[in-house]
Amino acid sequence: MRDTVGPFTLGENNRRAVSDLSTVLNRSRVDYLVRGTNTDLLEDGKVARRAGVTKVLDGQMKWLWGDGGPTGYGVHGTDLVAIRKDGSASVILPGMNPALPVAYARRDQLVFMTDGLRVRALQASQVLTPPATPYEPVAVADVGGGLDAGMYQLAFTSSNALGESPSTEPQAVQVEAGGAIKITGLSAPPGTTLHTYITGPNGSVFNEVDLVVDSGVAVVVGHMDAGRKLETMGMQPLPPGSALAVYDSRLLVAAGSLLFYSNPFAPLLCDPASSYIPFEHPITMVRACGGGVYVGTSEKTYRFSGDLAQADRTEVLPYGALPGSDSADPNEPTTVFWMSPRGLIRGDGAGEVTNLQSDNLQMNGGVRGATYLREREGQSLVIASTQGAGARGAVYASMDAEIVKGVSP
Repeated sequence: MRDTVGPFTLGENNRRAVSDLSTVLNRSRVDYLVRGTNTDLLEDGKVARRAGVTKVLDGQMKWLWGDGGPTGYGVHGTDLVAIRKDGSASVILPGMNPALPVAYARRDQLVFMTDGLRVRALQASQVLTPPATPYEPVAVADVGGGLDAGMYQLAFTSSNALGESPSTEPQAVQVEAGGAIKITGLSAPPGTTLHTYITGPNGSVFNEVDLVVDSGVAVVVGHMDAGRKLETMGMQPLPPGSALAVYDSRLLVAAGSLLFYSNPFAPLLCDPASSYIPFEHPITMVRACGGGVYVGTSEKTYRFSGDLAQADRTEVLPYGALPGSDSADPNEPTTVFWMSPRGLIRGDGAGEVTNLQSDNLQMNGGVRGATYLREREGQSLVIASTQGAGARGAVYASMDAEIVKGVSP
């Protein structure tokens, strides 16, 4: 008979009988843990009391997000707040509905959010305003130029740090040989840059043209088709949704069973007629990783690779992902993880997925989840919680998947 139990190197196991929790690992006797409360399992299998917490903000905080950067976000009461590393917070967007889940995704220095009612871009403690379609200038035929005869079309956009606005409707101008086009009312909305696009005579491709503007007036006297092509004609704002991600310069938003993707040059715009991918079931997760995107639905999990406009989907799991549960390792962005109805999943940039807990833990599903990576005392642990009718708990798994640990309070 053994005098002591442990080490608990293999973590929790609720599949074995209580009388069958001992096993042999590398010729040494180890034990599974039945349950732990307010404890951490260390890499060597020892049990340590979990560190305490310090309150930094009063009141209820919901829909927290952070990726290791200097600013995180959450909904405090009815306000979206920016949370700094010292625990201080400032209101950046009032009027939030705390009952609506909020999803976030980072693109360089910007963080995008959606709560099913809006899509916004955040930068530190500011909400950025997307560029507006400019008030349409007026273009008319003029003389004294060097244009070839024909029908020219013009369109206008504005741009800022969030890309370009939808373009104005095209204006058609009939020009005689040796003529010009005079444009009046050239004024960019505040904080933006105005762009002018023009086709060749009787053409259909819009190219950007550099203008010399004086008091809102410019004259086009010659035409070259070497300028940047217009990409935002017919575009509309990206619809709000329940999940989003940034992939290959595009913003992806899940709305119901449709996955919308933005224009690469305008992350808040999309073509509503074609820039979406339909799924059979509601989308619960969108997570970019390496050269692809993991998309979880209520029933299955898929992966896309390459250009979304042409990519084929590959089923990677025969079950779905819990909403709100996906995260990435800030130190290793090609490692991502999320909660499924059958336990914690790890995915990599090559499309390989692993259920880290199914061998030892029987999960009871859940309707939502949350995860974060905690680094303490030389260990990197994914902390994941699930919530739902008949399924409340927390599970812990090491990032390298060699040791699987679990705690169900």
